[in-house]
Amino acid sequence: MNCKQLLFSFLLLICSIATLNAQFPCLNGMSINGPNGQGDIDLCQGGISSTLNFAANLSAVPVGYLVVDENDVIVYIGLSGSINFAGLPGNSFQVYAFNFIGSLRARVGDPLGTPLTSGCYALTANSIAVAGDAPAAGMVSTETGETEAFTCPGDGLADVVRFANTGATAGASFTYLVTDENNIITAILSGDSADFESDSVGVSRVWGLAYNGNLLAMAGDNAATASLADGCFALSENFVTIFRQEPVGGTVST
Repeated sequence: MNCKQLLFSFLLLICSIATLNAQFPCLNGMSINGPNGQGDIDLCQGGISSTLNFAANLSAVPVGYLVVDENDVIVYIGLSGSINFAGLPGNSFQVYAFNFIGSLRARVGDPLGTPLTSGCYALTANSIAVAGDAPAAGMVSTETGETEAFTCPGDGLADVVRFANTGATAGASFTYLVTDENNIITAILSGDSADFESDSVGVSRVWGLAYNGNLLAMAGDNAATASLADGCFALSENFVTIFRQEPVGGTVST
């Protein structure tokens, strides 16, 4: 492609964006809903997870989400309405959605009022207040830093895997949860290790859980949706995968 063709393509793109802005202006009056509809949220009441899901009442145009702190400084901006408040600084937030044309330009640390996109945009008519100092559960791994481990159940030898955590909030209670691949809790560890010898062949996940208050999690709960504590709580940002496999010796011949 020569320079003239590149220039023509660039000008065509600019004209297309201008045409889109003229034909499909950003829409005012959009609203945002959270777990309590449009009601405020206290992360430390009723065992609410630190990861909350928000949705705008409009899906015909691109929608982004914006979280600002009590000083109206942006602490989150992105296209996902699933937001983990354990990873955000502060304990008092306002959550907005916005429809837009163009690309995101605002960054974390910018003040509210900074142009959010390269084209037009419109914030929701409402915002949702989120309060509560949710603890962070950080990252989990095996004691050697791996996020996968392999065990051999049923061979009569202990299959102990020891776990480590980094980045959890100091002062918060912390435990490890073992779940299946559907995040259903199968065990709550009393320490930092588990013996998988008596388990059948399959796959387990080991999560970290940081929490305030009393632990409510029980075997059979869905770790992704259940109230795991009666205060603020958060699951780790990742999990360790345990592959429980029996070796296959195959066949030999002369």
